[in-house]
Amino acid sequence: MPLSGNEPFVRLLKRLARQERRIADFLEQRAVTWFSKRNVVGFGVGRKLDGPAPYFYVSRKVPWQQLSPNDRLPSELTIGGSRFRTAVFEASLHGHRNH
Repeated sequence: MPLSGNEPFVRLLKRLARQERRIADFLEQRAVTWFSKRNVVGFGVGRKLDGPAPYFYVSRKVPWQQLSPNDRLPSELTIGGSRFRTAVFEASLHGHRNH
């Protein structure tokens, strides 16, 4: 028997899951584009306060102004009529060391 009090929450979770899948599909379809940009080592889907977000991982963060226009990652993407703010993280390519 479904719990009717949880229905809005379940609908929200399903909507977020659909958005995350659309973002992931969009990013995967453009993998060649992302990897052609300087320092990009990966991409994926994460969460920001306002919902799902495209994540980009770079070997080294560089100020936006210092990148050529072809190497700049977008600050937001429009996917399926919805806008999503992107996030860029510096990824450590070295293993964790204990000292």
